[in-house]
Amino acid sequence: MISAPHDPRVRAFVVVLRALLLGLVVACASTPTNSAERLRVTFRDYTIDRHFELASESHTDRVSYYSQVRDDAARKIQHDGVMRALTNELERQGYKRHAQEGNAPRQSGGILRGSLQIEDGEHTSHWVVGRGTDAQERIDFNTCMQTFFELYNASQGLQAVDNDRGPAFFEEPPTRPRRR
Repeated sequence: MISAPHDPRVRAFVVVLRALLLGLVVACASTPTNSAERLRVTFRDYTIDRHFELASESHTDRVSYYSQVRDDAARKIQHDGVMRALTNELERQGYKRHAQEGNAPRQSGGILRGSLQIEDGEHTSHWVVGRGTDAQERIDFNTCMQTFFELYNASQGLQAVDNDRGPAFFEEPPTRPRRR
């Protein structure tokens, strides 16, 4: 019998790979999507004022969303089955134990460190961690955050962005004059 890997990075990779494979099997075998698969998971890092989103195809139409020019490329779109596998895995890792009803705050005032938010159809819940969060809850949150980013980084994003630099966009950033 094969035991579970001890390295947390390998374990997270295996979890995400398993979720992706399960999602692909579900996506290939599924009937047309329904409102139950309208999922969006958002991670917000209050320390750097950034957010990252994964949305199901039933939540966000891939072609129309990526075709519109946007200021950022924070949202990536995944198959419905993959998103359902992700939310199930996050719940298994502790999200449901710590989550509260409603939307996560958009700003923290320096108190909060991060949040995860799951929109599942008409239901929204969130989990925030901050300065006063106990050690075990921070560990659970970091495990969920790592799972989210394993899938986020493996997801393709083709966002059209406003680019005033033309081909230079892909070159070195412009040098800034030194301050005296």
